[in-house]
Amino acid sequence: MIGRVCSAFLVALLLASPCMKSYAAESSGADRPGWVDPGWRRTVARYAVTFDEKGLSTEVFEFEIKALDEKGAEAIAQQSFQYNSYFDDLSSMALATLKVDGTVIEVDERAIRDQPASTDSSSPYFDEVRNRIIAYPHVAPGDSIRGRLVYKAKQPRFPGEFARSWSEPVSQPPELLEVTVDGPASRPLRVALRNVEHREERVNDRIVHHVRFKQDAPRPRQIDDETLADAERF
Repeated sequence: MIGRVCSAFLVALLLASPCMKSYAAESSGADRPGWVDPGWRRTVARYAVTFDEKGLSTEVFEFEIKALDEKGAEAIAQQSFQYNSYFDDLSSMALATLKVDGTVIEVDERAIRDQPASTDSSSPYFDEVRNRIIAYPHVAPGDSIRGRLVYKAKQPRFPGEFARSWSEPVSQPPELLEVTVDGPASRPLRVALRNVEHREERVNDRIVHHVRFKQDAPRPRQIDDETLADAERF
C-alpha cells in the first residue's frame, strides 16, 4: 500500500546504468566508457513546468536532435512519446526536420499517430497509457529534428499534490538537460538532488527551481561480441 505523499516533491538525479556498475567491477573503467554511439546527439532538451496549489501542472518539453550519420538519421526519423491520457492531455507542435542547408520541412499531421501503448485488457490502469508516434520527413546525416510537447494535467498523480522526477542515465550520449519548475510559494517543493546543478529563486508569490544535468563526454565504445549483451540493455 502506498501512503499519501506529503507536500510537493521534485527529484532530479544523474544515474549510472547497471552496465557502468558491472564495468567498474570488471575493470578500471578508463578504457570502457559507458555508452554506445547511436549516431545522433540531442542538442536541446528543456523542460519548463508550472504547477498550482491543487497540484495541477503544465509541462512543456522542447527538444532538438541532430543526426551524425546514416544510422543516426534512421534512428531519429521516428520519435515515440508515452503519456497517460487519464492524467494528461498531450499536444505536439513545432515539429519539423531542419535540413543542413537551412530548409525547414514541417511534419505532416498525417504522419502523427496516437495509439494505445498496450492491448492487454487484464491491466485496466494501463489502458490509458498511449504512445504519440511522430514520423519526421527526409532526415539525412547532418540534419536535425525538433519539437515541442505540452503535457496539460487533467488531474494530479496524487490528490492535491505535485510530484515529478527526472534522471539522466550515463548510458546515453552526453547532453545538457535543463529543468525549470515554477510553483506557488505556499506549496514549496521538497527537493532531492544528486550530481546536478540547482538554483532556487523567489519571484513574487512563486518559487522557481532551475536544475541542470551536465555530463562529461567520454569516448563512446564500439559494440563487439563481448559488449553486445550489455549494449542491448541500454
